Amino acid sequence: GLGFLAAASVLLLSAAPADALAKIKVEAASQAAASAPAQELLTIRLDKQYVPVTRNNRTVMYKTAYFGSIHVGEPAQTFTVVFDTGSGHFIVPSSKCLSESCAVHRRYGREASSSAADIDHDGNAVPADAEERDQVSVAFGTGDIV
Repeated sequence: GLGFLAAASVLLLSAAPADALAKIKVEAASQAAASAPAQELLTIRLDKQYVPVTRNNRTVMYKTAYFGSIHVGEPAQTFTVVFDTGSGHFIVPSSKCLSESCAVHRRYGREASSSAADIDHDGNAVPADAEERDQVSVAFGTGDIV
């Protein structure tokens, strides 16, 4: 399975490519089960990358990708992630994911983090004795993650 981190809203500020920033409102996973979880505003420096889209050996447009580093867990595990401007989520693969697409990326070791909390797709805490977990399929323009 995949490990999921939810960013409630992503706002990309107009700036020069090197100075692009994202302000992300996040909920701490450890507070996911609380009735009124505290929220904090984080600022993450982003880099901008232009990817050419070609048709018939001609560049017809450029796709823009924003990416930056995040630190997850305690002690921190660092990941470089793409911030999808079409949604408010980003995905960090779990160390338990053994698929080919997960194997070529850095994976989050939940067992190595003292602050990790298992949550379902809606942010509710998963009971320690749960026999089943939520299963999700995420569709991207470049492919699906199951």
